[in-house]
Amino acid sequence: MRHGQSTMELLIDALFQSLVPRWPSYGLTILWSIWFYRNIFLWQNVSAAAISILRFVDLFLQSWQQAGRVFEVVQAFSERLMVSSIAWLQPLTRFLNCNVDAA
Repeated sequence: MRHGQSTMELLIDALFQSLVPRWPSYGLTILWSIWFYRNIFLWQNVSAAAISILRFVDLFLQSWQQAGRVFEVVQAFSERLMVSSIAWLQPLTRFLNCNVDAA
């Protein structure tokens, strides 16, 4: 026990240390979810158990990670299409070129 720290401070410190590798996603999503469910309680008088909030966090993060993987696949496919389709082709023989970019 560090000098001057209460039991609650030690508990919070231990929680944050256990979340350090996942903190940017998991920890912030927990905080946002607590705020969200607090507002639902205040404005709609609907309470949620802590376990249901944690389940929501897990489901939300799984969905978010899956969406990120789908985005990566779509982006990679799109980049391949762009690279393969960008190529200069010589105009047809009876094609009139009108330069309008002041070059």
